[in-house]
Amino acid sequence: MNRLFMAMLVALALSCAALAHGLPGIAAYQHKPEAYAEFVGKYKRGGTDILYFNIREGKLTARPAFWHSIQPVEVNKDSFVVADRRERGGSFVRNSHGDVIAVWLVGLSDSPLRYEKVAPSEKLSLELLFAGKGSEAYRALSKECSYNELLAAGTMFFEHFPTRASVAAAYLQEMTKQFGDSSDVHMLLGRAYIGAHMRPQGLKSFRKAVALNPGNQEAVDYLRRLRAVPIPAEVAASEWKVPFSLKELLKPPTASEISTVRQIWAKRDLSPVEPREVTSATVRFGSIDAVVRIISHRVHGSLHYGAILVPVNAPKGSCAVLVEAKGVSWDYFPLAVPSGLNSPGILGSDLSHCVIVAPSFRGEKIIFNGQEFQSEGDRTDNWDGATDDALALLNVALQTTPGADSTRILAFGRSRGGSVAMLAAERDRRIKGVVEWAGPTDWFEHMSEEGWTQQELVEEGLRIHAKPNETAGQFIERFLLKAIDGTQSLEETRLRMIAASPLYFASSLPDLQIHHGVEDYNVPIANARALADSLKKTGRSGAALEAFFYEGFGHDTDVQVATKRSHKFLHAKMGSKR
Repeated sequence: MNRLFMAMLVALALSCAALAHGLPGIAAYQHKPEAYAEFVGKYKRGGTDILYFNIREGKLTARPAFWHSIQPVEVNKDSFVVADRRERGGSFVRNSHGDVIAVWLVGLSDSPLRYEKVAPSEKLSLELLFAGKGSEAYRALSKECSYNELLAAGTMFFEHFPTRASVAAAYLQEMTKQFGDSSDVHMLLGRAYIGAHMRPQGLKSFRKAVALNPGNQEAVDYLRRLRAVPIPAEVAASEWKVPFSLKELLKPPTASEISTVRQIWAKRDLSPVEPREVTSATVRFGSIDAVVRIISHRVHGSLHYGAILVPVNAPKGSCAVLVEAKGVSWDYFPLAVPSGLNSPGILGSDLSHCVIVAPSFRGEKIIFNGQEFQSEGDRTDNWDGATDDALALLNVALQTTPGADSTRILAFGRSRGGSVAMLAAERDRRIKGVVEWAGPTDWFEHMSEEGWTQQELVEEGLRIHAKPNETAGQFIERFLLKAIDGTQSLEETRLRMIAASPLYFASSLPDLQIHHGVEDYNVPIANARALADSLKKTGRSGAALEAFFYEGFGHDTDVQVATKRSHKFLHAKMGSKR
């Protein structure tokens, strides 16, 4: 069962998604925070499905046990929607006395899912797993759950909480005592052992899985990753080839290579070229009215689009400038303006004194007022190339926006956007502060996952002709395609990877605030820790660092707390021209 399949399983079993029946208008009725108390508690569906409701920051929040994020919800009497996922929601159920006894979630299943409220003092078996008691959790759950439920719980815990692989291993060790003839259990145990850096035990478990079921191709693939079984000649012959060894590719960058990248950057001309306003409109943006201008311009000859948002009637030079860089997915989701921007929720009242610059990036789309604008260029050049696009649009914004103050420029980004925000600041000293959420910092070592090395993952990706949503598929698409077709050398590929890795230029960063979920399996926590460690060692001429690591959270981080901290940081950096 690969991660994509399991993500679908989690969504099916746990999510409050895609409302099929609709909910009443939330604006019509709002509880006061103290009225949420009757909804607070834990709700159970079967043995392996728990949903928690709590009050946090004055808001009611929901969190399924296996989720990494806490979702604020907006309540209309007994119905609710998720604040930033308004297609998700549900409704509470009361008994004849008016007490809340259950909650319905309308999800991706054919019918709504009902969770029964349990007493706060009741200890649920699944909670033992999250308390780090893997063996004890399995013994308790095995009395109330089926084989499929037990295996799914072990899989979701292992995949969603990568730093707790040893707990998953203890749970699965116990499971082999009851289901010792299950190839899938031994395979998952092998994965947990690898994640816990217990490779001899992992190898043994994979071999047991194959012995029980020679047709378990996933277990065979893991043995191939470990080079414990030979690669069939026909498979080796058909794999993608690169004209260099992966060991050479993934060696740490040298000082000379890093210097070469800096020299390349210095030669790039990102001054405004053919800027043109293609459409504009005044929209309600957060708490203010803003003029949104969609701008076309050229970057290295290719046509690009971006959005510039300015408060209505902003006096000349009155606004700080915030460059917001969007994230990226394997299928390159478009940037919707203004709904797809994070900065309004972060800036709050400061939005009325800020120009927002939002590039679409090469090969990607921007959507505004029902119109789509497609930027030209190679969308796989979405780190170093995307940074060119961000800086080029910033230059356009400064030239064409009277309200912008060029002495107060900041950058924010989430995921890929966090990396681009840092890279932009490393290249342009006009950027005085950066807030980044869950951004990759290093493509040589720290994007490995589940205990596997980057080399092992890339080897498999080349072997299976990985698509972007498969093992190492995004790495291959973004860094190796040109090498595969013979048009990029080892030196050029390494320089491309270095230019996408903010870690190696950290000494040039201005004041920085980092937010990262410890259980992030998309961008492992090692990225943030390596950057923080590097910054502490460099002594960057007094530049400040704030690093926040959120226990139990994943790629979304702790959005409520991160938003508050980010606002405080950006507010301070925006200065006093308000």
